[in-house]
Amino acid sequence: MSEEEKHEVAWQYYGYPALSEWMASANDFFLLRRFSPLQVRCLLYLQNQIAVKGKELEGWDTFAKCQAPEKGSSGWIDNDPEALAGNPRPRILKELLPLLKDYSEFSRVCRAPVQTSTN
Repeated sequence: MSEEEKHEVAWQYYGYPALSEWMASANDFFLLRRFSPLQVRCLLYLQNQIAVKGKELEGWDTFAKCQAPEKGSSGWIDNDPEALAGNPRPRILKELLPLLKDYSEFSRVCRAPVQTSTN
């Protein structure tokens, strides 16, 4: 391919490495696309996953309230009979922790104001 032909499709030969280098070369110019609809979809996905785990936890709580203390309770987490076969509460809580963390961090990023240059 001739240099002229390469120049016509330069994006194919330089692509993101060249674009990244160019964008990083100026301190007063940095632009990235906001993927608002995609960000919202991801937040809705996380929100759904958290809601599903929350309903699962509520179901166990409802069941545990009707049981003898040695089979389950809704008291302190420290006294939760974790070793009791079939008790899903510790597993659900462990699964919720990273989901809630991701949701909080991601929603904070999505709400961040768009910064513009004021030169």
